[in-house]
Amino acid sequence: MASGTGAGGNDVPTLDVDKVVELTSVLFAAALDQSYWQTFLTRLSTSAGMVSTHLYGYDVKTRFAPEPLYYGYDPDFMATYAEHYGQLNAWADGLARAPVGVPVTSAQCLPEEELFATSFYNEWVLPQGDVRTGAGVVLARDHSRFFVLGGNMEQRYAHYEDGWLRTLRILAPHMRHALEIGRVHFDGIAHAELGDPVVPGGGGAILAINGARQVRYANSQALELAEQGAWLRYDALGRLHFVDPYADSALQKALSGLSDGRASVSSVVRAQDRWGHGGVVRMGRLDSDKLGSIPLGLPPGSSEPYLLVALRPQVSAAALDAQLQAEFGMTVSEIAVAVMVADGLTIDEIARQRDVSLHTVRDQVKAGMHKLGVARQVGMVRAIADLRSRILG
Repeated sequence: MASGTGAGGNDVPTLDVDKVVELTSVLFAAALDQSYWQTFLTRLSTSAGMVSTHLYGYDVKTRFAPEPLYYGYDPDFMATYAEHYGQLNAWADGLARAPVGVPVTSAQCLPEEELFATSFYNEWVLPQGDVRTGAGVVLARDHSRFFVLGGNMEQRYAHYEDGWLRTLRILAPHMRHALEIGRVHFDGIAHAELGDPVVPGGGGAILAINGARQVRYANSQALELAEQGAWLRYDALGRLHFVDPYADSALQKALSGLSDGRASVSSVVRAQDRWGHGGVVRMGRLDSDKLGSIPLGLPPGSSEPYLLVALRPQVSAAALDAQLQAEFGMTVSEIAVAVMVADGLTIDEIARQRDVSLHTVRDQVKAGMHKLGVARQVGMVRAIADLRSRILG
């Protein structure tokens, strides 16, 4: 970790490439084992200097809704935050409105003159050494999830704020990347537990590959896709390839970076299967020597780095709509509502988004279930998932 000189002549830590590689490796471990998010906060605070860090949020699809994770804050104050002051957080509204992936300072969330007038500041922020200085970033915000990571520092360390902002700008894309891989991994586990097929929005393939393209780990979805041969294939030497030349070239570039300990190799690419169906491939580096232990049962303490690969096949809305209309005779409105139910929206959310009454949505859901031959909404979700899987081949 390098240092720069901040206001007051104090050294302000800044991230060097080695530290970025270490932190991103922990992030991708967190994508596979959610307990690593606490490890990430600990190392992030240590790297950033006098910054206390926190992460909170939820993901309905993956059932990831941790208690607020933190490092550096007084546990007694965090207990009162959970019990009372979290509901009074004067920065919350401003941060919730911030663009996803764009770090903002505490002062940008709420001007200090307004903050000073709140009980949140006088009873919770000020007694901790006046931790009003800081910044945070919204990592995800949609109908089924919301995640925020932030950090605060005592006023005597206010000169650390610029460095903390730079750190968030560097790491925010990687944090969002890790959350997306985690959604593929844990959503896949949830659907596998229910016996569902591989479907977009319902998990996907997770693999760990070494620099020689040898697969060290593959989940059941990855094994199924490799067996089908539409997305993945093995050559005569047992090396893994994407069927899509562009995706395979991106894979080779990332694998080449594994030999360079200073390369993060994080990347996102669009891919197609042999029939032209689209999907998203995400890749990141896993280094057991930087983690101490490693998820997926990979050998701990190995000097061999791994490339984490997540593939989520996708079905176009047009293809799904056409199949629902042709096979089940559903109307345009019934299809739209059924797909929204399958994607996890509630009846209230559907009514608001479509600007119709709850009664109308309920009628359309009932009509859609009747045409799909199911008696409950969970049956509708499974029917849409099955159809998406069949479209993918």
